[in-house]
Amino acid sequence: MGRTFLAAIRTAIAAPIVVLDLMILGTGMVLASRRNPASPAVQRLIRWWSRIFLVAAGVKLDVAGKDQLERGRSYVFVANHASNIDIPVNFLVADPVPIRYLAKKELFGVPVLGWVMRAVRIVRTDRQAGRMAHEEINRQLDEIIPMGLSLMIYPEGTRSRSGELGSFKRGAFRIAIDNGMDVVPVSISGTREIFPPGSKLIYGGHAKAIVHPPIPVAGLERAEIGRVMEEAREAIAKGLAALEPV
Repeated sequence: MGRTFLAAIRTAIAAPIVVLDLMILGTGMVLASRRNPASPAVQRLIRWWSRIFLVAAGVKLDVAGKDQLERGRSYVFVANHASNIDIPVNFLVADPVPIRYLAKKELFGVPVLGWVMRAVRIVRTDRQAGRMAHEEINRQLDEIIPMGLSLMIYPEGTRSRSGELGSFKRGAFRIAIDNGMDVVPVSISGTREIFPPGSKLIYGGHAKAIVHPPIPVAGLERAEIGRVMEEAREAIAKGLAALEPV
């Protein structure tokens, strides 16, 4: 009861801060994106948005392995997904590499949020569109990859309700091989406890992440998608096991 009461207070304080964070810095992102959606100014605003979001939510974030990332390279990051808090967490986990997400089309209809997402070139997906969805994703990728942007994709497809690592879908790894972008597995622990799926309360807490060594894809054909997918899932699973409290 005490933990829930404290979470209710935290949420009541955090909610207006998060909304103002989006409105103020999001407006800045839209204006800065008019000249160049991948500009350093946009990236700074995204980092500040993420930091303010996490501070308001009472989140302490520790990241290991970022030194393996090369500034100026484009990657496909793949991570486990347990909470909506994963979004700002991963913007900071990948820094200094600028990332964009694949996001379901419904989010683009949310006031202010959808406006900002379009401006910074978040990739819109329609899960009901079948083959047409892949064609539309490829069209958007053809626009953002030359900008030097990387992608963050959750290969489980949705948040894990149980907290267990789910099975992976092949799409992220197809994108990586088709575009010659090395795959970077990322293990994230603690976010489910901070903001559980389906909960309206933010509990705060300690989030930890491990950035694993990039998996090279240069010269690989689509026949290798399964192998790369399993290698990435194994790395994430081992990382999660290492991050579990003793």
